[in-house]
Amino acid sequence: FTSNDWYNQINRSNPLGRNGEIAQAFGELLNNIFRLDSNYNYHSLRHPIVVPSNLRNVIIKYQPLFRGNNQHDAQELLAYLLDGLHEDLNQVIHKPNIEDIISDGSKVDDEIAQESWTRYLLRNKSIIVDLLQGQLK
Repeated sequence: FTSNDWYNQINRSNPLGRNGEIAQAFGELLNNIFRLDSNYNYHSLRHPIVVPSNLRNVIIKYQPLFRGNNQHDAQELLAYLLDGLHEDLNQVIHKPNIEDIISDGSKVDDEIAQESWTRYLLRNKSIIVDLLQGQLK
């Protein structure tokens, strides 16, 4: 995100995405953090502050569950953020309908897992999938 390559990967036509707004707000936040970090004077008594209010406002816009100042589940927020980033950056424009794999016992688990993952990638291709998603049995 700090190289701004993500900007060209925004998929604004994805109906499951948030029109690139989550990716944009997250990218701006990271750029602000790293810009301050590179200019930070460690001999100074002043510490740089970055307030993620724009990212928070975008998340609230699409998921009102996070509205207000109540304590929220960090795992729920992280899952929502990662899903939002994935859908905003998903490079699959036309998602094919994929049928679930039903095992009849003729294939070993590894074959079924590989086929399932291949099918999953037909609908999901983003840097979030590449770096952070996988399969569990």
